[in-house]
Amino acid sequence: MPRSASPSRRFQQRWPGVSYAHATDEPCWTLRVFSQHPTLVYLVHNRKAISLDGTCTGEHGIGLGKRALMEEEIGPAGIAVMRSIKRALDPQNLMNPDKVLA
Repeated sequence: MPRSASPSRRFQQRWPGVSYAHATDEPCWTLRVFSQHPTLVYLVHNRKAISLDGTCTGEHGIGLGKRALMEEEIGPAGIAVMRSIKRALDPQNLMNPDKVLA
């Protein structure tokens, strides 16, 4: 099926917004925030989590979508440490070049 025809893409085009979901052993929840500005809603929610000493990632990695939030969450010193570890382990920048840490 072409990506443009997928049900989730059609849903997103008709009702723009941001979806959140989490499933563990016991609690399972979903939340859909409908908005004409889903990127703004996404940033506001993640920044709120960070401001409450939470995380924007849960148990998942930061990913390209949340790269802009990484320094807000970890701080410049944390980013510097992560970059130095990346350079020590990957001096030729072969692993995920120019993704989250360069």
